[in-house]
Amino acid sequence: MEQNSKNPSPWTKTPLADEARAAAFPHFKMGLLDWRNADIRLVGDIVRQQPETVIDVQSAFEGPDTDSRLGPDGIHPSIEGHYSIARQAVARLAGGAS
Repeated sequence: MEQNSKNPSPWTKTPLADEARAAAFPHFKMGLLDWRNADIRLVGDIVRQQPETVIDVQSAFEGPDTDSRLGPDGIHPSIEGHYSIARQAVARLAGGAS
């Protein structure tokens, strides 16, 4: 796929995880997979340094009311989480806050 140099694709920071839910999810346990928000935040810090537009969705997955934004595995966004990501992407691409 050819990249348009005048309008490069934006970066999206990875949403934070529910570490306890991810650790208890059977498929992740079977695969010995470990998800740590410290690692996700570190990747987000690297993404934030890119010169292109960055859509910061991590903030939508922080705080006490985020349970409904993550699916049963604690990693992947639920429908509500995808709506939140889409709202932030539209706002950012329309010239909103970074």
